[in-house]
Amino acid sequence: MPHSLSTIFVLAVSYTVVAGLLLLCLRSAALHWRIKIVLFVGVAIFYSVHYVSLKGISGWPGSAPLPAEFRLIAAQIYEPNPVLNSDGTIYLWVSDMAEDVGLTTPRAYQLRYAEALHRRLDTALSRMKSGKPQMGVQNKKTQGADLTAQGPLSAVAESNVTFYDLPSRLLPEK
Repeated sequence: MPHSLSTIFVLAVSYTVVAGLLLLCLRSAALHWRIKIVLFVGVAIFYSVHYVSLKGISGWPGSAPLPAEFRLIAAQIYEPNPVLNSDGTIYLWVSDMAEDVGLTTPRAYQLRYAEALHRRLDTALSRMKSGKPQMGVQNKKTQGADLTAQGPLSAVAESNVTFYDLPSRLLPEK
């Protein structure tokens, strides 16, 4: 569930109050009834779009493609489970290496499960635990492509992400 029950309740109440105020204003407005209906339906559609867009800014995994080069912060792997009718999912928390050498605020990404990516991630996570920060790089064929769970690519595309030890930054000479 993307939002807690209390958040959903507060949003529903606030949307209902605003919609009720709109109805009061439209009731006394000297507009054609068709315009009033279009305005009211438009507000309802706006609320739906607004609620869905909140998911992308509230810390939940984004649907944007993975950066070409990224610093791996953490990962959570859910293998496919036929009993639960789950295809499997891989969650990655990464920082874009193009911005401030991977020292930016991490973003969460949701990828479709791929066994090859699972194996590479296990190795990368083990190396991270031993004190070696990891960097992920997309193969040139998949660079900029949408590898997220909602994307059109097959699970084979995720296997084109590889992980390396993050090179240590060279400090300038004094």
